[in-house]
Amino acid sequence: MGELDGRVALVTGGTSGIGAAVALDLARHGADVAIVDLLAGEAAKEVLTGIQAHGARALSLVADVADRVRAREVVAEVRERLGGLHILVTCAGINRDAVIWKMSAEEWEAVIDVDLSGTLDAASYCSPFHGSRSKRLGWESITLIRRPLRRPRQRWMA
Repeated sequence: MGELDGRVALVTGGTSGIGAAVALDLARHGADVAIVDLLAGEAAKEVLTGIQAHGARALSLVADVADRVRAREVVAEVRERLGGLHILVTCAGINRDAVIWKMSAEEWEAVIDVDLSGTLDAASYCSPFHGSRSKRLGWESITLIRRPLRRPRQRWMA
């Protein structure tokens, strides 16, 4: 018996890196886990297999977290297919390889849409305060994770 038995977790960015590691660890502790990422494929299959190896139920959904309508659908689908939603971990994020003053407006908006708005929307739609069902959801945790940049910091003046 794990400390998270009977709990359902949703992990955005769950097919690679920190998101995949968190998804597997949640399953190791007994949670059923839904992973969400922009692309499915072999990486998603590997994470699902790992989740199931811990005896947990696994669900993979394809979604762009910057798409508000799809984000709401994902939360509803997880609740319906896995029987609830108790834990949200947001690991989805993008990085444009440019210092802020060299980013185009489109690059900036893409980063903000995924890293900030996507996180806000997921948290909002999962929140016990979203809608009238708050007392019945059994909500427990929202964790926001942003991966570090993969390269050393640039100097301020380039």
